[in-house]
This record gives sequence, C-alpha cells and structure tokens, in this order.
Amino acid sequence: MSKSPLTLAEIEELEGLVHLRESLPHLWGFPWYRWAKDFFDSENKQCFLTAANQSSKSSTMIRKVIDWSTDKSKWKKRWPSLLAGQVPNQVWYLYPTMETWQAEFESKWIPDFLPRGVYKDDPVYGWRAVYDKGLVKKIIFNSGVTIYCKTYSQKAKDLQTGSVHLLALDEECPVELIPELTARLRATNGYFNSVFTATLGQEFWRRVMEPKTKEDELYPNAFKQTVSLYDCQKYIDRSPTRWTNERIEQIIAECTTGAEVQRRVFGRFVKSEGLRYGSFDVEKNMISPQVIPKSWGIFAGVDPGSGGEAGHPAAIVFIAVRPDYQEAWVFKAWRGDKIVTANTDILKKFKELKAGLLLMGQVYDYKDKDFFLVAQSAGEAFSMAKKQRGEGYGLVNSLFKNGMLKIFKGDVELDKLVAELMTLSEDTDKRKAMDDLCDATRYTCMSIPFSFEGVIEAHRLEKYADEPVDLRTEKQIADDELLKARREFALNMSEKIDDTEAEFNYWNELSGTD
Repeated sequence: MSKSPLTLAEIEELEGLVHLRESLPHLWGFPWYRWAKDFFDSENKQCFLTAANQSSKSSTMIRKVIDWSTDKSKWKKRWPSLLAGQVPNQVWYLYPTMETWQAEFESKWIPDFLPRGVYKDDPVYGWRAVYDKGLVKKIIFNSGVTIYCKTYSQKAKDLQTGSVHLLALDEECPVELIPELTARLRATNGYFNSVFTATLGQEFWRRVMEPKTKEDELYPNAFKQTVSLYDCQKYIDRSPTRWTNERIEQIIAECTTGAEVQRRVFGRFVKSEGLRYGSFDVEKNMISPQVIPKSWGIFAGVDPGSGGEAGHPAAIVFIAVRPDYQEAWVFKAWRGDKIVTANTDILKKFKELKAGLLLMGQVYDYKDKDFFLVAQSAGEAFSMAKKQRGEGYGLVNSLFKNGMLKIFKGDVELDKLVAELMTLSEDTDKRKAMDDLCDATRYTCMSIPFSFEGVIEAHRLEKYADEPVDLRTEKQIADDELLKARREFALNMSEKIDDTEAEFNYWNELSGTD
C-alpha cells in the first residue's frame, strides 16, 4: 500500500526542522544519548560527569553552554537575582591550554555547534569571536552573554577577577584551581559544570564522583553521572550508534591495563598501575580525623623548595605515631603551590603548623643547607633526612600495605598528598615529578623507628589459624614421640612373630629378664 502524500503543513514542518538542524545545531543538529540529554537539561547548581573517551561528553557541555547563553526565556528562573535589564553576562569555559581551546573551537564549536546561516547574525543567537595573537579569547553573543576562554595553565592571578554566572570545566581540572574558580560564582549564585575522563587521579575528584562512604563524598547534592561506552550504544529514539559491541571490544583490546579499560571505556575513576606508591589504598589508608592521644609521638619532615611558577614547591608533613611504633597517622601537611618561598618563609610556615605540638623529631632535605642555618639561628633543631630512595619507597609502601600508615580525610593539603600518591609513576623524571609531599612523608617515615612485630605476629597467626595449638612442654613432646616410636616398632614386630611363646621370649630379651 502506497503512503499518502505529505500535506503542505507536514512539508513545511519538515522544512522547518531541516532549517533548525542546519542553523541551530546545538539544539537540533545531533541526536541525543539519554545521559547526554539528562546532563543538558539539568539545572542543578553542580553537574559533574565522568565518561569514556570519545563519548560526546565535551560536545554535550558545549551544547549546554551555548543554550544557556542564548535561551533568554529561562534566565530569570536560573538567576532569580537578576534585575530588570540584567543578563547573565559572564560564562567561563576552561580547557587545559589555549592550544586545546583553539583546536576545539576550530574542530567542534564552529563547524558543529555554534549558530550559523541566518542565525549567525540573529539578535539573540548571533555571535562573534574575539582573537588575540591568533588564539580565540572570547565568544560574544548578541544576547549579551560572553563566553570567556580560560585555561588551567593560566596563572592563578588571571582567574581571580570576575563574577561568573556559569563555570564549565572541560577535562580534569587541577584541584588547586577549584577554590579560586568556584569563588567566582558566589556573587551570582552561579552554576558549576564539569565533564572529564579521570586521568590525573586527584583525590578531590574521586571524592566527588566515587566516594567510599557518605561521609567521604563531596557535593553530595550535585547531579552526577558516570558514563561508559556501553551507555552510548543507542540514542533516545532507540536508533543504533557507532558504538557496537565489536567496536567497544576493539577499544578494550587496545588498552594496556585493566585500569585503562575502567577509565577509558567505563568512565570510572581509577588510579593507574605502575605507581611509585602502588600499595596506597584509599579505603585502607585513609581515616576520619582523630584526636591524637597524648601518649603518641609526633614527627615532622620538611622538603624545602623555592616554589613559584617554575620551581618545586616547599612541603611540610606531620605524622603522629603510636607508642609501640606499629601505627602512624599523617594528620597535617602543607604544600606551597605556585608561591615563591624563601627559607625564612618555609620556617615561618613550619612554626605556624607546629604551634602547640611537642615533636620527637624533625628532619629536612639536607640538599638545602641554607634552610638548616636559618632554622638553627631561630632555635629550631633539624636532623638531616635519610634520603635513600629505594629503602624509603619500600618502607612507605610496606606501611601502606600493612595498614600501619593512614592519612586524615577532609583536609585540602592532605588531599594534595593523596593526589601525589595516586599519580606519581615509577618512571617519572624526578626533576619534573610532583612528589614534594611524598618526599616529606618519606623523609619523616625514615626517621621513625617503626616496629613490624605486630605485622609479623598477625601473619603467623593467620598462617597457622587452622592448625591446633600445641601446649605441651619440650620434655612432654620428646616423651610422647618416644612412646609413639615404641608402639610403632612393637606393632611391626608383632606382625613378624607367629608363635606366642616366641613373642614372649622376644619381649623378655628386650627387657633383660629370663
């Protein structure tokens, strides 16, 4: 049966849809995954998404940002404090570098999502790009909204001004920038969106996306999604996508480790293999802050550094140790990120952190002799750290493996230590490694006379847990063994002797009687 011809109204409707798809691609140009439409529609103050590579996570946030910059009908609902005539005029969109911004702008924003055709100069949807030295710096919409092109590689001072209505972070943002960036939202009661594939293993983002407990979770009321390639196999209308089982299996086969599969295929937040401190485990080695008993000893370590934009930051760590030296807590730390630190500055910070604490030992990296002299002149006695890397790495890994070393949760500076532990690779060039807090921790641990007796005893008990406990003395054991040997010998001889009288004679001879 042939289909009825389309009516004029239906033809006009189809032509209108084609026109919209061609002109407003951020709304009509591409089909939606279910998870992508949910993220696009969410008006939660915080929206976070971890996803597999090439899953359209960035495309989804680009579409959302363009929509929020041009859909004037929803502005008053989203920003109720706007006065008459005001617009949510500042949107910040961040990529890792300006080179990344330029590449994404040329390959995604312009050809795929920004309004075009008759809408390129529309009173609302129309836009123009502003460049500086060949790189895009901002996108100005005729609606009155400007998207500012920011990056994670910018200096902190370049992120310290502006009242931002919508903050969008594309790829994993370094955690040290989060406080400054989110501060930009306070005046506007603005919105915070982030999409990324977890590659840096930062403790902050783990607590956001995959907390171990309810108490461990950051932004508990946020909209959160973890998206795998299997979530991308069908669009909302149930039509198939390019992500067939065969294609996903091919991607899995190309991954070199199980962790890589979890991250790049399933969008999971996982740490990489081949880490310098591979024994560290978030669940085993992190605890809620505790009151440190007065009987515990306290040790500290300092890794001096010049800091600034190019130098290694200074780092300080404090560790409390149980009197039997079988358990220790890293309870306080500091890393001077991107600030210039002279030795007097480091010592001042150390004394500030030390206030009220009685230390049993404090060590420093002896490559910086000036720090020792500055400290000595101020009445602070430091010992030279034991810096044997192999021995130190082994000790710290053993402490983590056996649950003897734990780190307090919920402290921004201690989270930096956790991030270092979860990302420092074995083959990282020492000159480029972000390992300053790790080094301060290692120096401190090497100065503590840890006792592994409890661990050894625990292993022994575990090994012999199913065996009966022998409470006999050594003499009782020897007597019992002799009796056992005699019985076995007697039984063997009895089988050889048939005549009863001969058997009696045999035993008489053994006993020396006639």
